[in-house]
Amino acid sequence: MSNTPEPDFPTFNGTVHTIIHRGDIVYVGGSFTRATDEARTVVRNGAAAFNRTTGDLVKWKPNVKGTVLDMAWSKEGVYLVGKFKAVKGKKRKNVALVKSTGAGKLMPLNIKAVGVVQAVGMDAKKVYIGGKFTKVAGQKRGRLAAFNRKNGKLAKWAPIANDGPVQDLRVTKRGVFVGGFFHAMNGKKAHERFALLKRKNGALVTGFNPRTGVPVMNIAVGAGTLYAALGGPRGGGLEAVNRGTGARQWERRLDGDVQAVSILGGTIYAGGHFNQVCDRGVLQEPTGDCEGDLQQTRRRGASFLPNGDLTDWNPNANTEMGIEALDAYADREQLLAGGAFTFPASRFAVFAP
Repeated sequence: MSNTPEPDFPTFNGTVHTIIHRGDIVYVGGSFTRATDEARTVVRNGAAAFNRTTGDLVKWKPNVKGTVLDMAWSKEGVYLVGKFKAVKGKKRKNVALVKSTGAGKLMPLNIKAVGVVQAVGMDAKKVYIGGKFTKVAGQKRGRLAAFNRKNGKLAKWAPIANDGPVQDLRVTKRGVFVGGFFHAMNGKKAHERFALLKRKNGALVTGFNPRTGVPVMNIAVGAGTLYAALGGPRGGGLEAVNRGTGARQWERRLDGDVQAVSILGGTIYAGGHFNQVCDRGVLQEPTGDCEGDLQQTRRRGASFLPNGDLTDWNPNANTEMGIEALDAYADREQLLAGGAFTFPASRFAVFAP
């Protein structure tokens, strides 16, 4: 992967928190209010989309009053979650559904979440959400909930993330992998930070137990391995665990939180607000710095081989928060990156071989 981004893609005047794509259309969510392509600067509150082939912004504009933190594409439209009060001028509390085409027509779904929604995912029947919320559709929920894709009604699925928010979730055939700051799941203290829940009833799958111990900020699902972006009081990290048991395969430590992780062509990409990757086996100071200067410079982004070895990729992104979103565009062998950075581009960049 080249350290230099491809030119001529839209830029944004505020942080990009999430990126997804479907075919040639790339959808971007965040806290921005303006987007700029080669031809113009236009109003785009919280969400925008562009054509990957031309780089031109399309007319899709949900006009979110607030911040979009995650998105999911479906045949019924694009689910938006975050911290917002309205979409298309109509009240929507932290969850909304808009058409994926045209100008992003607002759909009837009106599930009110009392508290920020950080993550969204789905299977064939349900949409799953996680975050800081305590109620959804007027019913108590412990930072996790689900609703029916067909009719928008709240589902009985109601696991409880105890004593801390959910940062990310990934829906698979085996269940819903959940990561965050929580100190127990469904009351089980041995399952903190990183857990697996059954899709049918939200029961804890006790056979998966990574015992991660530090906040899980983001999750990427590989063929037999899960990759967790880690935060924490002593810098951050990237952890690879067995998809079946959660047994740790390797961990790399960095001097700042890892906020995003994605897989492209077998390489694992990490984004965050770090500057250094500690050499393997090196411990960290209380500040998160690598002991003895045994480290490699990687500014806000780094990538690793499946065995955990560091590669040469170094995007040299700036600003304190750096990279907050990554999306692997496998068909084009490209990595889409978003965040708070203003270099090497303004809040959005595309990297290719």
